[in-house]
Amino acid sequence: MNPDRRLLVLACSVAAWLPAAAIAGQQPRPPVSWSARIAPGAAPVRTGSHLVLAVTATIQEGWHVYGPEELPNGPRPLRITVAAGQPFTAGKLEAPEPDRELDSAFNQVTAFYSKTTTFRLPVTVAAGTSPGPREIALEIRFQACDGRICLPGRTTKLSVPVTVEKGRPTP
Repeated sequence: MNPDRRLLVLACSVAAWLPAAAIAGQQPRPPVSWSARIAPGAAPVRTGSHLVLAVTATIQEGWHVYGPEELPNGPRPLRITVAAGQPFTAGKLEAPEPDRELDSAFNQVTAFYSKTTTFRLPVTVAAGTSPGPREIALEIRFQACDGRICLPGRTTKLSVPVTVEKGRPTP
């Protein structure tokens, strides 16, 4: 290959790569961020005891996350669960009352949350769990829409640090 042609190919390759690199560095932040913590006032965490996790969705202006209700041909419902393989199990998710309105994307009334919303997830520590520091791994499955587009459903993983103490569970 002639040197001038080689230089032209190299220049075109670099020119094609630079915009992609610039775009990759400027990805928009996701419209929903999640956090979780042990709810205030929780009793000591002991084998066989119960605690409540406060799981908070911070949703960008103009976006919403669908509620836990499953609708036929509807959006992906919200699911907050404890990941398998841990000494913790989740109870029934407690969700605040959602907003409801006709959703043109699904041609039906849907339940959704916008802005900042906190859900409560009861969790039980399995009998026989040895004392010490642990992490409660959570999986949050949800779908976010902004009135024009719906993002594909996704799963976010979080963990909440907890220390299991010796002793009997408090009643």
